[in-house]
Amino acid sequence: MVLSDMCRGGVRANVMTLCSLVSVCASPDHVALGSGVHSLCVRSGLHSSVMVANALVNMYSSAGELDEAESLFWNMSRRDAISWNTMISSYVQNDRNAEALETLGQLLQSDEGPPNHMIFSSTLGACSSPEALMDGRTVHAMLLQRSLQNDLLVCNSLLTMYSKCNSVEDAERIFQSMPCWRVVMLLVAMCLLGVMQHLRMLLMQCMCFLG
Repeated sequence: MVLSDMCRGGVRANVMTLCSLVSVCASPDHVALGSGVHSLCVRSGLHSSVMVANALVNMYSSAGELDEAESLFWNMSRRDAISWNTMISSYVQNDRNAEALETLGQLLQSDEGPPNHMIFSSTLGACSSPEALMDGRTVHAMLLQRSLQNDLLVCNSLLTMYSKCNSVEDAERIFQSMPCWRVVMLLVAMCLLGVMQHLRMLLMQCMCFLG
């Protein structure tokens, strides 16, 4: 309704308005409406805005249209950290883990800035199975090279990754080295309780220690 009123009233949308409209359409139920908003973005000339393009990539991915999301991403004239994180997250959410890792590799070879903690955290989601343990350790090594291993989000992702890979000793080391680990424990405890008996015992010991 808002979109129709804007079109009838000749109101020119700005970047923030378009991003808001796109975000509303980020589900399979609204993909047709999202395509209409995409057309509006093109007609307004704002589709080249990084913010709008990022929102469109996320919308199509969330709507199950990953091919369209890919096409938009790779045709962007420039990409920022949010762009790369959105695409990598989209691959992980659609169980296309190899493409997620390849995309990180392409970012590392590009001139669009080094990966930040959010990008690495998303990429670790592509390594959360026993057969991907070596990939996870490779990403972990990259984090160490960039001194990002103590970031709270990264610590959480490393712990989850090693837990799902059934690498108990690695998960323990990450857990015990966490900064502000009392807070992190509260955030991840419910997840870990269903992952591994060994870590369940570790969490109980920590809670006893905290009193």
